[in-house]
This record gives sequence, structure tokens and C-alpha cells, in this order.
Amino acid sequence: MATRCGEARARRERERERRDARETRETRRLTDPNDIDVARAQVLPSPLCLFEDISLSQALSLKYWSIIFAQYASLDPSYVQHTSWSFWIDVGNGFTTLIPTVALSIAVTGFPVVPLIASISPRTLGVVTVVMNYQMLYGTVFYFVNYRHNCYHEGASARSRAVVLFANLVWIIGPAAWIIVGLGFVRSNDLTIAL
Repeated sequence: MATRCGEARARRERERERRDARETRETRRLTDPNDIDVARAQVLPSPLCLFEDISLSQALSLKYWSIIFAQYASLDPSYVQHTSWSFWIDVGNGFTTLIPTVALSIAVTGFPVVPLIASISPRTLGVVTVVMNYQMLYGTVFYFVNYRHNCYHEGASARSRAVVLFANLVWIIGPAAWIIVGLGFVRSNDLTIAL
């Protein structure tokens, strides 16, 4: 494992050096001369934006989510490499699960009443729930395997590793729970969630 991690670390360092040689300060969008390459540092900013007191409009804004994305990317450099699994699985899930998630939320809560969604059978919604959440689950599992396999955890603080672990557990436990709920919709042909 140590040899593989050493090789992965050397490969990442070569990739960083090539990238840094191509990029200028402007294209990396560093605005302050004191800014550091957080992908290299692998440290969490303080305070972590997830623990800030924010308004609902901020929580729903693209600007705030871009800050979350940037802070998480400081823990995993592959998260911002457009050729990596980590980048594409997250972007892909963001696009492909948006409509099913909204439709499922409307179907389960009944709010707002949307006749098209109300006309879909609970069994069909259950199948969509299982497939969509399986996609999120396997994407997260493979993302985390990629993170460990490429040794991105090495050199990171215990706090940084804990954030990565917690963030990924949310995307494993949540979809696993919804898969169970979706299977219940399929079995019962009813949208009642029995706990």
C-alpha cells in the first residue's frame, strides 16, 4: 500500500507541476497574493462554511454552493480535475437526479399538487426511487474508493479526513435508506412510508 500511495503521490505531484506550469495566476482565480494552493495544502478553511449561520436565500444561492464546492475541493484535488471520476460523478449526479428528486419530493409530500406527478403510480415512483438512489450510492462508494486508492487522504489532517468521511457517509446512508423506502413503494404500491 505504501508503494502504491507513494507512486500515486508522485503522479499527482507531476500532474500538479504540469498544470501549474500551464496556468497563470488569473486562470486559477487567486485574488490575494497570500492565497495558497489549497489542493496542495489539504487543510480546511476556518470557519468551515457548513457551520456558518446563513439565511435561506444564501443556502439556495449558487454563490454559496460554489464556496462549499471550493472548500471540499481543498480536501480532494481530483474533485476539480475535469478528467477525474470524482468530478464527473458529482456533476453527473447533480444533473441526472435533479428532476427525479423534485418529482419524488412532490409525490411523497403531495405539495404542491402536480397532476402529472400525482398520476404516476406508487410502484413506478418506487422503481425510480430505487434506481436514482442506487446511482447516488454506487457513485459515492466508487468516489470514496478513488479517494483512498489515489491516497488523497495522505497529508490531510484528521479533521479534514473526518469531513470527507462524514460527507460521504451522508451520501451512502441517505440513498441506502431511500432504496429501502423505494422497495416498500414497489411492494405495497402505496406511497406511505412505514418506519
